[in-house]
Amino acid sequence: MAISRKVVLAGALAVLMSACASTENTSSTQRLETPPSLQNLSNATIGRFLIQNRTQVSDIQRWWGRPQAQGESGDIKWYNYTWLGSASGAQRSKDDAKMVTLTVYFMVDTGLLADYDLQVRDFSAGARNN
Repeated sequence: MAISRKVVLAGALAVLMSACASTENTSSTQRLETPPSLQNLSNATIGRFLIQNRTQVSDIQRWWGRPQAQGESGDIKWYNYTWLGSASGAQRSKDDAKMVTLTVYFMVDTGLLADYDLQVRDFSAGARNN
């Protein structure tokens, strides 16, 4: 009877360890895919990469480099990235412009993403004042 208890205990321990390993090793989309460059970000896709309480400061820096601006207020640290350039696409004029602004907010104590704000603006060359 003592041997069967050991076998049952060892089996239960193996199941618990594999369950912990599977939750620990579950990879999110952000680890499987490389995020698009800043100019190609969209509100439709950014949620796959920026995940609250999961994405780290180091992830953001690896993906988009040093921020153009950063600051800290209380227990929140923020990074700001801005890209301005030519808009691209089949129905775009070569003079059309696009601006992408991404601000990410991190908790200072954990370095984990608290929130983000993505603004994507297209400026049509035909709508500009001369």
